[in-house]
Amino acid sequence: YEVEVKEIGFRPEPYVITDAVMLADGRPIVEMQGMSLRLSGLDEQKIDKLWRSRRQVNDLATREPDKIPLKAPGGGGDSPRIASVEPTLYDHDQILEFSVGRPSLAFGNRYLPFDDDRFIARLPGPPYCFLDRIIDVKGVPWEVTPGAACTAEYFSDPDSWYFDAGGTGEMPFAVLLEIALQPCGWLAAYVGSALSQDRPLHFRNLGGEATLVRPVDRRTGLLTTRVELTAADHGAGMWIQHYDIEVRDETGPVYRGNTYFGFFPPEALQQQVGLPGAVARTIPPREANRARAFTMPRWKTGVSEVFRMVEDVEIYVPQGGVAGLGFIRGGIDVDPEAWFFDAHFQGDPVWPGSLGLESMLQLMRVVADDLWTGDGPWIPRTMAPGMPHRWCYRGQVIPGRNRISVEATVKSVDIDRGILVADGMLSVDGLPIYSMEDFSMQRLREDR
Repeated sequence: YEVEVKEIGFRPEPYVITDAVMLADGRPIVEMQGMSLRLSGLDEQKIDKLWRSRRQVNDLATREPDKIPLKAPGGGGDSPRIASVEPTLYDHDQILEFSVGRPSLAFGNRYLPFDDDRFIARLPGPPYCFLDRIIDVKGVPWEVTPGAACTAEYFSDPDSWYFDAGGTGEMPFAVLLEIALQPCGWLAAYVGSALSQDRPLHFRNLGGEATLVRPVDRRTGLLTTRVELTAADHGAGMWIQHYDIEVRDETGPVYRGNTYFGFFPPEALQQQVGLPGAVARTIPPREANRARAFTMPRWKTGVSEVFRMVEDVEIYVPQGGVAGLGFIRGGIDVDPEAWFFDAHFQGDPVWPGSLGLESMLQLMRVVADDLWTGDGPWIPRTMAPGMPHRWCYRGQVIPGRNRISVEATVKSVDIDRGILVADGMLSVDGLPIYSMEDFSMQRLREDR
């Protein structure tokens, strides 16, 4: 083919007009005049923003490795790349207004009261915002009705901070989970959940079940998340909402499952009772005699300091636990100045549940390192593809708490596939509040 560009411009969408010739064995056989192409959903301003974001990616090459850039394109910042031609219904500026600005600029005049002093549950802000734009919405605004749905896009830039921070070269599980869940928070606002009460309502994830289909790495690029509200129950001034979730890349699904959230008044959150019937595991004497304790070496997990969710191992028994395959408990002090409290959420700082789940996976890396020492260089993958996992939250970690403790009990080890599976629990100041079931880790050759 030979193509001659005749005209390029904006009307206001970018377009190009060309003439073209098809050749066979070097001889022209078909001539086409006045062929045109238009990029729907874009205009000159958005194109300019896209190229500015590319220049910002180059600027990130000199960043300090243990610092999270608050305005990193594609990395939870505020300058996303537009990576598809789908029309934009709600752009990133509107999403950021709902996260850290004036909610009325995101959802209209019904949200004007929240622009001033009235509290509203928000989405995470930079650098923990992983939602670039909304390209499709189904459902009526301000009506909490099952069947409402939205499609969101997020572009994962290969230079995003979390690829280095996670220590595996792949997208950390916590970030992928946020990409799946944050559109649920946007949809909950779109259907007007906060408008059902005159008093403040806090938005919290309560749990879910999902499966990693394929890992996300630096080459993945555009991720598209579809979420649907499948059930909504309202009573005693609270909401419980259930969602189906699916994250896709250009070749198909990468993560899918279901989850549920609650809207709670402040007094409900203050009455934190934790996981029903859960207690920290008591270590029997035969295991205590073989137990080890140590400060968590950075090389054990590979994570950067800003992404380190466990500081020390309080007890590790390689042949401990119910199955005799390993038990480990670690902890970290709650730092009220930690970067994620400002990002998650404005006016309602809480330790992201996704980072709590990440802490268990970091503990599992210690077990995996001990298990596979001597097998040659390897890199951990979390989660292992094709293996369902579940999580449950019945409490929160807020500034002012003192200590987080996380434990993992290995329940199976597949030597041939290089996979270990564990159940776990997270406690704050002695109160168990998170449970994790069938979390997995896969060993990969370092030269893969």
